[in-house]
Amino acid sequence: MDKGELTKRSRTLLEYFLENKVPSFLARLALKRGLKTARDLIYQHITFCRKELDGSDLRMAELLRAYFLFKDTELLDAQILKDIRRGALRLTYRDPYPDCEMSMTSEHHRISFLVSEFLTAQEFSRGTFDNDEKSARWHRHKAKDEIKRWIMERARFGFSEWDSNHFMPVNLEALLNLYDFSQDREIKRLAELTIHKILTDMVIDSFQGIYAPTHGCTSWDYVKDAKQEATRNIFAYYWGLSSFNTGFIGPILATSSYQPPEILGEIASDTSTTYVNKERHLYEGNPESPPACPAREGSPIFVNKYTYRTPAYMLSSAQDFLPGTQGKEQHIWQATLSDDAIVFTNHPGSLDEDSHPNYWIGNGSLPRVFQYENVLIAIYNIPKEHPLDFTHIYFPRARFDEITRRHRWVFARKGKAYIALTSIRPGGRPPRRHHFSKKGPYRRQEIKCRGRRSAWVCQLGSREHQSSFRRFRHRVAESRLRLSDNLKLIFNSPYIGTIEFGWQGPPMVNGKEIPLSDYPHFHSPYTESQFGSGEVLVEKGNKSLSLNFPKKKVKIETKEPIIPML
Repeated sequence: MDKGELTKRSRTLLEYFLENKVPSFLARLALKRGLKTARDLIYQHITFCRKELDGSDLRMAELLRAYFLFKDTELLDAQILKDIRRGALRLTYRDPYPDCEMSMTSEHHRISFLVSEFLTAQEFSRGTFDNDEKSARWHRHKAKDEIKRWIMERARFGFSEWDSNHFMPVNLEALLNLYDFSQDREIKRLAELTIHKILTDMVIDSFQGIYAPTHGCTSWDYVKDAKQEATRNIFAYYWGLSSFNTGFIGPILATSSYQPPEILGEIASDTSTTYVNKERHLYEGNPESPPACPAREGSPIFVNKYTYRTPAYMLSSAQDFLPGTQGKEQHIWQATLSDDAIVFTNHPGSLDEDSHPNYWIGNGSLPRVFQYENVLIAIYNIPKEHPLDFTHIYFPRARFDEITRRHRWVFARKGKAYIALTSIRPGGRPPRRHHFSKKGPYRRQEIKCRGRRSAWVCQLGSREHQSSFRRFRHRVAESRLRLSDNLKLIFNSPYIGTIEFGWQGPPMVNGKEIPLSDYPHFHSPYTESQFGSGEVLVEKGNKSLSLNFPKKKVKIETKEPIIPML
C-alpha cells in the first residue's frame, strides 16, 4: 500500500472514532476537533494513573503518545504537559507493593509498563521517579535491558498469550510507541522487528480480515462476534479487510508512522489458497512466573498450534494442550465460516460470563484436541469433583444459511462453507437427537452433551472441495464413529480416512502416527522459522521478508520476474 492511501485511511479511522463518540483524546487532538473534551479525557487518564488502578499502564501509554506527538504544538498547553510529566514520573513501573491494584507481571502488562518507563526516563532524563527515588538514568538502563530480554524471548519462543485477540493490541500499542518515539536506534529496530513478526503471525492465522485462530487469551464478546474483536482495526487499517470498530488500538495505529511490508497485506488478502500452518510457542502459564525461558526449572510447556485455512472456512486448534487441567482464558479451538458464524466446544468453568474460566471461555477442564486438516476431535474427561458435568457447543443457529440434522449429526451451511458436528459418549452412545437450547440467554445458540466423559467431532467442507451440501451431509452421516470406554475414538472421515485418537497416546490417520508436538516456530507455505532461532522468513510470489532478531536486521526483497527467452 502506498503512503497516501494509509494517510487517507488514517483520517477515516480517526473520524470514525469522533462520529461514534468514542472517548479518545488522541483522535480529537489529531483532527484538532473537540479539544475541550480531549482535555477532560486527558485529565481522566491522569487521575486514573495517579490512583494506580488496574489498566494504568494502557492509559499511560496513550498519555505519552499524546505528549510526544503534540508537545511542540498549541494543542497541549504547558499545564497539561507538566501534569503528564508529573504523572509519568510518579507511576509505579516495577516491584508492585503489597496492596497494588495494577496487574504488572503478565506478558502484555510487562511490556506495556517497561516501554512507558523507558520513554519517561528518556524524555525526562534529569528527573527522579517518585516511587523509588531512583534517577531517570537508572530507570532507562533497567527498562532497556528488560525490553530487550522481553523482545528476544518472544522472537525465539513466541507468545505465552498466543494469538490473543484481547492482548495483542496492548503489545502493539507499546511497541508502536517504541518505534515512533525511541531515540535509541537498537530499541527502535527491535520494536520494528517485533511488530513485523506479530503482524506476520496475525495474517497467517486470519480469515477474511478476522483474527480466527485458537487464542491463549480472549473474551466472550470477541468470540461470539468477530466484529467486536480488539484486533479488527488492525486488519481494517493496514489492509482494508474489515470495517472499523471502537477498539482502543485504532487511534494508536492512525497516529503512528509504522507501515507494514507489502507482503503481509498480500498474504492477508489471499482468498484462493488452501494451506496448513503449524506453530509452536512457549507457554508460561502462571503470570507470576519468571520470564519465558526453556531452561528454567521444571519441564517447559509448549503450545502446538494447527490451522487449516481455505477460501471458504478456517479451522484452528491448540493440539493436546494440558488436557484435564483447568483453563483460564484460553480458547482451544474454533471453526470460522464468517465473522459471526463461529463454532467451538467448551466445558464451562462456571455458569457466568465474567469468571476465569467462565461459561464459554477458558474451560473448567481442558479437552484433549487433535486436528487433521478439516477434521477436529475434542475429547473431554471431566474430573468427578467439578460441579458441572456437561460440555456444550456454541452454534449460533440464526447466523447460518441452512441448518439440518441427520442421524447423530447437526449440519450447517454458510455461503459455500459446510460444517458437521456431533457428540458421542463411551460405548458409542450419542444423543438420539441434538437439541438447541430452547430458552435462556443462549436460546438457539447452544447444544449440550451431558456426561463427564465424551467427545465432539467436527468435519468441515466446501462446495469447491466437497461438492454439494446435500452430498456432504450424506457422506458424513453415513460415516462410522465409535468411542470406547477408555476414551479412544475412531472416526471414518469420508474425506480424510480412518482417524484414531484417544485420551492417551498418539493419533493415527490411515494407520500413520501423527505427531502432536515439537512443531517448528512457524511452518506454512508462506512462513518458516525454527523454534528458538529468532529468525523468521516470509515468502509469497516474488516478495520476501526476512527477520533476524539476533543480528537486528530486517530484509525486504522483491525479485524481478524471470522472463523466458523465446
